[in-house]
Amino acid sequence: MTNTYTINTAGLESRVLDRTSSFPPTSKYNLIITPDPGETIQAAQYSGNGMVFNYEGDANSHTKWPSRFQWTMPGLGESDITLSGLKEFPTFYKIVFEDSTNPTNDINWVASKDNKVYVWIYFGKNETAYARDLTDTDVVITYSSTLIVQNEVIDPIITTADNNINSFNF
Repeated sequence: MTNTYTINTAGLESRVLDRTSSFPPTSKYNLIITPDPGETIQAAQYSGNGMVFNYEGDANSHTKWPSRFQWTMPGLGESDITLSGLKEFPTFYKIVFEDSTNPTNDINWVASKDNKVYVWIYFGKNETAYARDLTDTDVVITYSSTLIVQNEVIDPIITTADNNINSFNF
């Protein structure tokens, strides 16, 4: 199931944009996903369509299992810094899903029917520009009945150059 939500950027034109390291974002802008009657939902069931999952421990990631999950626009990394600054996005550059009944990420938490999912939206073309030219846009959110599990969050398979041996001691 995919849902599309239109976000209105009115009133944000003169604000400094949300910093990647703040949580919740300073704009305090969020959507609230409520379950259908009799259903139980969790943040671990949602993703940003076309966005990249950020593992716990990644720079400026707010992912913390079992109740907070960050998704960023593809290309929001050091390799995307250009001569003019960070790569720019039309309206927002990341979202964080959070369970309403577990803001402290208690590992013994069990979702209940009164749980809602907050979708925190980080506005901006990048975190250093003003929001003068933002336009209304859609946040496309995808639901899956399969939960993101703990090992997918904190123990990803790493395939970077950091795994290479760079020196030897004899």
